[in-house]
Amino acid sequence: MLTVYSKEDIKNGLEQNVHLFINYVILQDKATFENTPEGKWSSGQNLDHLIKSTYALNLALMIPKFLYPRMFGKLNREPRTSEDVQKRYLEKLSLGGTASGRFIPPLITFEQRDSKVKQFRKELKSLIRHVNALTDHQLDNLLLPHPLLGKLTLREMLFFTIFHTTHHLNILKSR
Repeated sequence: MLTVYSKEDIKNGLEQNVHLFINYVILQDKATFENTPEGKWSSGQNLDHLIKSTYALNLALMIPKFLYPRMFGKLNREPRTSEDVQKRYLEKLSLGGTASGRFIPPLITFEQRDSKVKQFRKELKSLIRHVNALTDHQLDNLLLPHPLLGKLTLREMLFFTIFHTTHHLNILKSR
């Protein structure tokens, strides 16, 4: 049985996780913010990656909804829970899945931090606006492609977005 998370729960999760991430990186000094331990992404690069991911979702959500079935197909399976989406994402990562193409961040300097934080807040605000405009039927039936996970319902994509932010924050905190 699908555990349905309300739009309010989704919006709260998005806002809470983005704010936690921002609050973590905004307190970092230059050396910490730009540090790339063992070739891993810096805090700035993680921030840029999350901005790019959220921006891509916002762009997709601007497509007229009647076009989604033509562009991305129709749901032919049961919707997944947030936990299922997280599990599938972590499985894909464990099998070597990584960001690719436009989602790979360039080097981000400390001097760019404040503008990047502002940009992330702007993308969050836009995403919340999009979520407000969606119906539960659209959330559970319209599909979007995810680079690692394949086609996800809009609700699943939002579950992913909430978890994705937490995942990157946990990576930074574990250093």
